[in-house]
Amino acid sequence: MGVNRADTQSVYRSLSANVLSTGGTPGPYSQQLLRRLGISERFETHPEAVLAGLRGSGAGLDREFLFALAELSFAHAEKNHLREYYLAAAVYAYAFLFTDPAALNADPIDPRLQLAANLYNLGLVHGLVATDGETVTLEPGTHPLPFGKLEITVDEKTLRWSGFRMARFVAVGRRAQPPWRRAGGGGRAQADPTPPQGARHRPRSLRGPVGRRR
Repeated sequence: MGVNRADTQSVYRSLSANVLSTGGTPGPYSQQLLRRLGISERFETHPEAVLAGLRGSGAGLDREFLFALAELSFAHAEKNHLREYYLAAAVYAYAFLFTDPAALNADPIDPRLQLAANLYNLGLVHGLVATDGETVTLEPGTHPLPFGKLEITVDEKTLRWSGFRMARFVAVGRRAQPPWRRAGGGGRAQADPTPPQGARHRPRSLRGPVGRRR
């Protein structure tokens, strides 16, 4: 065992690295769990078997496991473009964030919280994206998961904005940086506003940023 001196920026980058900032490599919290269980190498060669083993029956999962399952599922989805694992990442991230309010309040500066919120947001967007790779299919339906099915319902009222109906949602999480931001959970998307019946016109360039709320 030894010690190497490093500058502040290098240490911070190492400690804050995660699947989103590295382009697919899980961060230290998830890797720590894999190492402790002795399955780091197995995850590289048999990721789906490892994910299934970590999940088990799915009952009573520890928050440490929920977080790792969210990040590792997203990593597997990114590497292989698997819609069901993007959605699984969103489900695990949601469970990590909201199934135990007491644990959430006990450590409000846990760095995993922000990453879990981002995994939820991006997992939803990329799990619901259409075959064109851009349009997000926001409609009621059932979607397969690696361990079951995800039932999605849509409240029509939430698609209304200033008299317009939001249509043709396009994912913007990785490319566009809107000049305004709002904190919270939900996939980031841009939508075409459809004018109400009887409206004479709307500017062709009008677009509206939206955040699908949980």
